[in-house]
Order: sequence, then structure tokens, then C-alpha cells
Amino acid sequence: MRPRTILLALVLVAGTACETAAPLPGDSSSGTQAVRPPRSEPAAAELGAACATLRDVATADLVALDGDVLYHLDEPEGLGVTDVSDPDRPRELARVAAVGSPIALYVRPPHAWIAYVDWDARASHAPGATTVIRALDIRVPERPRILGEATRPGIAAGTALVGGVFYVLGGTPARATTTAFRIDGDRLVPGGDVSVDGKAAALAASPSGLAAVTVADRGVHVAWIDLPQDRPGAMVVRAERVLDGGFPAWERDVVSADEGQSVRLLTCATRACRPDDDTFVRVVDFAGGAGEVRASVPIGVARGVPVARFADDWLYIGDGTRVRIVKLHPTPRVVGTAHLEGNVAALRPHGDRLIAIGTAGTPSTRVRVVLEDIDVRTPSAPRLRGTAVFGDDWTWTRASDDDRAISIDPSSELVAIPFATWRAKGGRYATGAQLVALGERAPGLRDALPAEGHVERAVFVRGRLLAVGGGTVTTLERRGAAGPELNVR
Repeated sequence: MRPRTILLALVLVAGTACETAAPLPGDSSSGTQAVRPPRSEPAAAELGAACATLRDVATADLVALDGDVLYHLDEPEGLGVTDVSDPDRPRELARVAAVGSPIALYVRPPHAWIAYVDWDARASHAPGATTVIRALDIRVPERPRILGEATRPGIAAGTALVGGVFYVLGGTPARATTTAFRIDGDRLVPGGDVSVDGKAAALAASPSGLAAVTVADRGVHVAWIDLPQDRPGAMVVRAERVLDGGFPAWERDVVSADEGQSVRLLTCATRACRPDDDTFVRVVDFAGGAGEVRASVPIGVARGVPVARFADDWLYIGDGTRVRIVKLHPTPRVVGTAHLEGNVAALRPHGDRLIAIGTAGTPSTRVRVVLEDIDVRTPSAPRLRGTAVFGDDWTWTRASDDDRAISIDPSSELVAIPFATWRAKGGRYATGAQLVALGERAPGLRDALPAEGHVERAVFVRGRLLAVGGGTVTTLERRGAAGPELNVR
């Protein structure tokens, strides 16, 4: 039998096994909760992993490119749909109003999901902010059709899209609730919901389940939520574990869940997460069913929560002017350190390199943006390839707050960083995207392409660079700026 035939047979067998699996005790779709007993048979765990691999875990962002169509979720304008088949002439196809602060956009044709905060609760006519979840049919991009809308009280602490089912974590200060929504035919319908103790802090997704992190008086709660393959939208809380200390809920990328049902997270030494707290890497293993704390390792940070980025079996930690590489398996340990020139604000893994975005200077003198290229092919001996510094008297980039704003063109190894800068000499602000070329040696500055307004993202489309921001999509052009010619066509 040929390898391709064998693979197809395995997928079909796994799919059949998933569909015919016995129902789990306690159907969360009926409003009840149950904790699954620990699996005692290896075959059961292996079957769960096989089923999990068939489920897609989508990545949330505010911008998504699907073929020749660019979707972008913007605070004042809502969801924009733009035809970029000719990147020199982007053409708006449609707009779906969504008045509020955007949280997440997921595009998985034929559907798209958006979540945003309605601060005035206009959607529910209730006092206080609400989180709005909306599902759309995007088979005809020119005419996106709303399939349904749901609201949850308060500001969602996290969202996920697993196997086409949307999950949102919210609730009250004392009780956090994860709610599922799915599409049935052409309607948005509620799935199950499960609740755990504590205030909602973060939600991490993997093909085999969800990890809900909450904060309560006793410490940090980590709950593993199974997603039964045969009942889309149903959830079962298998086990919970309480960790001492606090959790930096305001930080991105401080919790991760993998397909082996292991949860990795950063915690603080105290509940208050004080600036002088030490930081710990915690690993909680739920594969056995009970939530075993496999590791609790201090990483020696005494200046607040560091910049963190989980990537497969690695954790990258930026702390001031250094980056440390932590190998997570079998026990977290720091294996290498790189010393940088700027203060780290964001990290973005890219193949055998790690891109760090930071700042250099002080507000009283001059603040510029620093891009640093770190060679991580040998994790025990990371090497700084080089540094690129750009900006005028005061410069800021969205990438400092969100590493998803670091755009990389794989065909040219160009990096685009959106920026806003103040030029004291001319007494004015300027916005645009700075291009940096990666190479085997030091990264090199290319053109700073100016824009007319705020740039939230700079997106590469077939060698052209498009600016997304303020509800519009525009093509960035070189306008006689000093520097090498840029061949992006």
C-alpha cells in the first residue's frame, strides 16, 4: 500500500472513531458540568490525540488575508472587506458596522467571526460594557451576511476558534464562564457553557482542548476543558489546579496549551504581581486527568513581568536588554541568553531567527525604535546578528504592544514595522511603515514608506506593501526618500 493511501486510511479510521466515541458524562450543553475521570487506558488517550489532530485552531488578529481578499477589524469603522487582487489599487468591497473596541477577528471560509467590546452596551440595552460575538457568511465577499449575534456581559478575557466552534471566556469577578457558539446551517446557535471559580484572566486553545486561567483569593486557577469530538459546542471541565501567586492578565502570550494537554504559563510570586516580584514558569500536565504540576521554575526576573513568547517547545523571554531562551520539555530551564542594545518590547520567532522590537533612548532626549535580529539556531548560544535603529525625535510602533504587527515577507525576507514619529525640526508627526531587510549578517534599513494616517498593520501582498488603519487600506509608495532603491514589485 502506498504511503498516501496509508495516511488516508488512518485519517478515515481516526475520524470514524471520533464520531462513534461514547458520550462523555455530564453534557455541558444542557447547563450541567462534569469532571471526566482520569483515563486509565493508553488507547483512550491515543484516540483523543488522534481526534484532536483533525481539529483546526485558528489564530486571532485584527487583519486576515484570504486569497485576494483582506479583512480588517477597526474600532471606528467595523469590519472592512477589501479586494487586493491588484495591490496597487485596493478596492473596498463591503463594510459591516461594529461600533466598539475590537478584540478578535477569525477568518475560516466560508465563515468569519468577530468579537468586540460595546462600551455603551447598545447591543443589549443593558448598563456597562458587553462583549459582542458575531458570525458572518463570507462566501460572497461583496455581500457578507450576518448569521447571528450574541452578547456576553463585561469584557471578554479571551477567545478561541477550534474546529469551527467559537469560544469566549468572561463572567463575573467571582465566577468565570466559557461559552461556545457554533453555526448550524445558516444560523448562529449557542453551544455549551462551563464555569470555574475566579475572575476570568486568559483562554488558551489547542486541538485537544482549552485551558481557562482565572484568578481568585486562593491563587491562580488553571482548568482543562475537554471538547468532545462527537458533540460540537459541548464542553467538559476535566480537572482544575490551583497555583500560588498571581497572574499578569494584562500581558499577551503568557499562557499556552499544547495538543498533549499541557498548559504552560507565567505567574508572579504574589497575587499583586508587583514590579519587584519574581516570575515563574509553570507547567501543568492534564494528560493524566488530575492536573499534575510538572514544573514551577523561577526565571530570576525582579523588574516586573517580562515580555514572553511561547513557540512549540520553547519560551523566549525578553527582560530589559537581554533575551533568554527556555526549553520547556521535560523541565523548563534557561539554556541560552542574548544581550541586546535596546529594551525589549515584543518578540517574534521566525524560523531560525528571533526578531526583537524595542526602544532606545529616553523621553527627555530621543526615543527611537530598535529591531534586533537574533540567531537561535543553537539555542544554548544565541547570537545577535545585528541591529537596525529608525525614527526621529520621538517614535512609536504598534509592534511594541502587539508582535502581530511585525510583518515578514517570506519571499524577500523584508520586515515591515508600522510607526508614528515626531519630527521636532519640522514640528509635525509622520506615519508609515519602516522596511528592514534581513540577511545572514546585520539587518539593513530600507525605505521608510510614508502614509497619510495611522497605520495599524503593514501587509505584504505579492511584493507590494499595504497599510491598514483608520478603516482604510492603501498602497504605500516610495516618494523619493533617501536610501537604497526598494524592489518590492
